[in-house]
Amino acid sequence: MDILSDDLIIIKNALNNGDKEYAREMLKEKLAKTPTADAWYLASVAATNHTQRSQFLQKALDLDPFHEQASSTLERLNKESSRESQSIKPKSNSRSIMLAEAVTVFTQNDWELKLQVNDMVQMEKRKPVNSFAAFLVIVIFNFIGALIVVAGIATSKREKVTLQLEEDGMLRVTGSKTSFIARDGSDVVTLANSVKNGVTYAGVLGLCVFSLFIWVIIS
Repeated sequence: MDILSDDLIIIKNALNNGDKEYAREMLKEKLAKTPTADAWYLASVAATNHTQRSQFLQKALDLDPFHEQASSTLERLNKESSRESQSIKPKSNSRSIMLAEAVTVFTQNDWELKLQVNDMVQMEKRKPVNSFAAFLVIVIFNFIGALIVVAGIATSKREKVTLQLEEDGMLRVTGSKTSFIARDGSDVVTLANSVKNGVTYAGVLGLCVFSLFIWVIIS
């Protein structure tokens, strides 16, 4: 992703802070006026489902075939879809379909499928490093701050959720602080959204560039 315009920086910060609704509203206006590859890539980050995300990434690549983030993300999504279709093949009964729907909800929110044994699936997602806090650390401590943030990402804990089909056809969902019975895939949406996306390694690089830009202006 190239150096972003001011409006795209605002959108990116909103996404990093988990405010996807605000980002979507800004993206609608941005894409209606001046659609760019970077804008479509950010739209894919704010997408509500896997299909929409893939479509937005493809639009970004249509405008810029060499957009590295869009290309690598689309490739990763395609690989994940292939693995999921192989690991979870819903049988011709509602129990398996329910489990597959729940797994889809979690993967759409960037959770990883770590384990599947019969009617039990375990999902994991790394707990986020706050983007604003990461930005402050990088601005204050420069290169050392970037190393601190990278170390924080690498050592951050993982949230685990277990999806277990019961004999009565219900789906038991168990996390570190919750346990409940889900009757369909929509019942797990709140839990899947509870672990927000934080700053990534690529985001650290972007923050470093932005921090350098700020120091150049100040000095």
